[in-house]
Amino acid sequence: MGKFDIARLVEEDYAARLSDFLSTLGAVDSAKWAEVAACCGEPALIRVGEGHWVLELWHTEDLGASHPAKSAATAYAKRWGQAIPDAMLYAGDVVSAYCDLVADGVVPKGGQINVTCSTRHPLFVGAVIAQASGLPLYTVAGVDEDGKLRKYKQTGRDLPQEWRLLSPYLAGKDVQTALKDVLDIQCDAEDAEEAMVGLADEEGYLLHPMGARAYYASTVYREEAESRNPILSVAPFHPYVAYRRVCTWMCERTPKRLDEALKLLELETGWEIPAELTNGEMAQAIIDSIKNTYGETI
Repeated sequence: MGKFDIARLVEEDYAARLSDFLSTLGAVDSAKWAEVAACCGEPALIRVGEGHWVLELWHTEDLGASHPAKSAATAYAKRWGQAIPDAMLYAGDVVSAYCDLVADGVVPKGGQINVTCSTRHPLFVGAVIAQASGLPLYTVAGVDEDGKLRKYKQTGRDLPQEWRLLSPYLAGKDVQTALKDVLDIQCDAEDAEEAMVGLADEEGYLLHPMGARAYYASTVYREEAESRNPILSVAPFHPYVAYRRVCTWMCERTPKRLDEALKLLELETGWEIPAELTNGEMAQAIIDSIKNTYGETI
């Protein structure tokens, strides 16, 4: 594994940053990656308040169910027999978001930021990898939905299978020391609802419940740690993917039919209905894919 150069990455576009970062981790050969890398969507960085940004991962055809570069990663694995784990791709997203903050003058090169994300999402592992690889992440705060992070930090045993990519960074180290800048934060349904509704009222910005948890973690961390570092919270899916929950929280009604709920949400929030959800069959496939992979998030 090489060392990535933030100063150089800041000058590049998203696709080049992803390629360069993956190659420094040994996840791809940059020349081979260039042969399969196709034009794809990329995450968006949205400012939602003083010192607070949201990283939207849902600018894909499946509204966040897969990574924007997943098709390229699949083609790479098929052609050269080397799989690229999703967490590595998402680590590249964190690096690119940091570079955007530097490019925009929000932080100086080498300045620190904080990241909050659900521990159920592979970006959590990606953020820890980016941190361990030298990205100036002061804190990675994981919304510990399953209690796995707290348990592992307490015992140092039974690293969850979905976090196996962290093994090289933990080998031979005391877990408490190795993960001293990785926090576990709790968030119940009431906290997530308050965070979602509050942000929608104050900024007109809407979150999926998993993103609401990450946003809540950001507000808690900022208050309790009194950190003034910019905070980046992760919004993995378009909010309308969880239309029942979001409709209940935002509209205090829960229509049974998808089309009715989406129209009510659009009227209440002003957020347009994504084209991907206007086709009932396609919409259900996206919703089922996310639910089957991540389960119920509240």
